[in-house]
Amino acid sequence: MGQPDVEVREGATRLVVPDPGDASGPGDSSMPVFYNPVAVAVRDMNVSLFRALERRNLDAMDLLAGTGASGIRLLNEVRAEWSMSLNDINPLATRYIRRNLRINGLSARVMRRPAHRALDSGSYDHIDVDPFGSPVPFLPFTVATVRHRGTVGFTATDTAVLCGTYPAASRRRYGIQTEKTPFRHEVGVRALVSYVVRRFAEQERAARPLIAFAEEHFYRAVFHVESGSRRSDALLGSLGYVGYRQETGERWVQEDPARGLTGPIWTGPLGDRTLIGRMRPVSERTEWLVALLLEEVDQVPYHFNTDEFGSRLGGLIPRLVDAVQTLRDAGFSASPTHFSPTGFKTDATFEEAGEAFASGAAR
Repeated sequence: MGQPDVEVREGATRLVVPDPGDASGPGDSSMPVFYNPVAVAVRDMNVSLFRALERRNLDAMDLLAGTGASGIRLLNEVRAEWSMSLNDINPLATRYIRRNLRINGLSARVMRRPAHRALDSGSYDHIDVDPFGSPVPFLPFTVATVRHRGTVGFTATDTAVLCGTYPAASRRRYGIQTEKTPFRHEVGVRALVSYVVRRFAEQERAARPLIAFAEEHFYRAVFHVESGSRRSDALLGSLGYVGYRQETGERWVQEDPARGLTGPIWTGPLGDRTLIGRMRPVSERTEWLVALLLEEVDQVPYHFNTDEFGSRLGGLIPRLVDAVQTLRDAGFSASPTHFSPTGFKTDATFEEAGEAFASGAAR
């Protein structure tokens, strides 16, 4: 194929891909065919999710397939008699896709069309959109082509825009006011969910998040889609605004916009608890991620970090496990969060959490 290839194994699937070298970020768009080894955890989660969904005989579309890694893994590892279409405008990509289908003994429809033209061919039970950068350009024609009671997955790598590093770009691209906060990656995921919910609602379609998370340099969300204005209106009721006061550490949620607030973001659950509870991880990394998601899925739409309390505790920063247990002992709900290695969610206020930690340290 004119450039060095390597064979990799993801889950139970063999893949021939361009040599990614020492890739450690969201990937390099200059690669002859896009493949990001760092995103393996996202693909692992996809396999676990669709095994738990137990949906069979589906028409599925991997819209921006690259080497075919995501769609081929679903076809090979979920084994639900899916009819899979794998699309990429790059002619070299389709050669990789066909080769990877062949070495795994699989068959699928391979397409080489612009993304919007690929979906002209009909509607689908599942559509996966995994672009380099933002999924925004692909929303309009995805909304129209995913079937009633179908699913759609979006990955975003423009995390700096979504999490508040570039507020002007966030307003322009996603219609969301953002600011820098200690819980910025949670803001980013909830901003992505909000954008998808709002775009689907414009067409009287309800996109309910089945799972939403941050992993490495990616934000990922998968939605269950139904038609109907009442359903979409109900989901819009879970959009809101989050405030953060740096001087006091205080966080709060309100329905209406105001100067300095972040939103509108998704303030509802970060997925379907029952479904996440049925997921069986396919790797150690995703075992950790699924466990944390199950703990935090219904918690408040922000989190605290242990190092925020150092100044209140004379420079002593509580260990995460101790912080969570102290809050539980004090009668609050508390759990770790996957958004930060020092982060935890609780229904305690910042002031109440600080008092609990101080009381615990004094004993």
